[in-house]
Amino acid sequence: MLQVQLSLKEASRWAAAGHIVAREEFILHEGQKHLAQVPAEGSLKVYLEEGRYLCARNQAVSVRFDKARGTLLSLCLDGQEVLHNLGGPVFSGYRYISNEGARYILDGKDESMETHCLLTGFSYKEKDGILRVETALEATVGTCVAPYTVVYEVHPAGYVDVEARFTAKDGFSLPRIGLRMLLNPAFERLSWYGRGPMENYWDRKDAAFLGIYENTVDGMAEHYVRTQSMGERTDTRWLRLATEDGRQVTFTADGSFDFSALHYTDEDLYLVKYGNDLDKIRRAEVVLNLDCIQQGLGNGSCGPGPLPQYTIQAGEYAYRFRIAR
Repeated sequence: MLQVQLSLKEASRWAAAGHIVAREEFILHEGQKHLAQVPAEGSLKVYLEEGRYLCARNQAVSVRFDKARGTLLSLCLDGQEVLHNLGGPVFSGYRYISNEGARYILDGKDESMETHCLLTGFSYKEKDGILRVETALEATVGTCVAPYTVVYEVHPAGYVDVEARFTAKDGFSLPRIGLRMLLNPAFERLSWYGRGPMENYWDRKDAAFLGIYENTVDGMAEHYVRTQSMGERTDTRWLRLATEDGRQVTFTADGSFDFSALHYTDEDLYLVKYGNDLDKIRRAEVVLNLDCIQQGLGNGSCGPGPLPQYTIQAGEYAYRFRIAR
């Protein structure tokens, strides 16, 4: 990767010497972005609780699934619970940008953007020491219906591979496709390899160069005058969250994903009006959105919406990532 910048050699009337006039980034060679294949070593104890909860564990990893809902309820890595309040991956299709006008109201009306997920299939099998769990669901957000599948591969070496596939039918109108998780509040520190350091989006990322950046979850918030969805980072290869005592969890992309890590859901941000009210809706847990794709922002406040090339078209979308220490 080559980064080039043009700066003033001498001071001028409008800027000091060294002021950067322009800069650009060039990717000269794409490195390996696929997940490494790790030999399956060891074994898992797999069992059912009460005929409903599928569990697997050893000293390195422990998981618990709800067969009735198709959700991951618990994930422990080396004894550290990663999730908060049974907050495994669920469909994420909503965002609130004040100029877009998408409502989120808990009234069950057609124009509401509540998300409801229906389980349509659940199966699992063990092979070569790996537990593979396949779930099929159908998400309804307002009047939009999006079928999707999530496949989990639990490896005895102490990590979980997650692959999600989504179908955007004709007339698909949601601004994002991805998964949302609620993480242990202890994971307040984060670092990532992707675009930064500022927030960036599909059509707002040229000035956000690739690099390794650090922040806190609180520090990822943007204090807009009016609250709205915020904090996205695109083209991310890996994301690591850590506790103050050094325990960590890492999300590694098979390719790349976009993410936001905040103490607010997008629905929370809809329910207050001004940025100085963020403290009233702050959650203890980390709200992690891993986006497969998110629509561009456009110029809706003073112009048109996103250009066609930055919108989600009908079709199939998929991504894959690994959760490990």
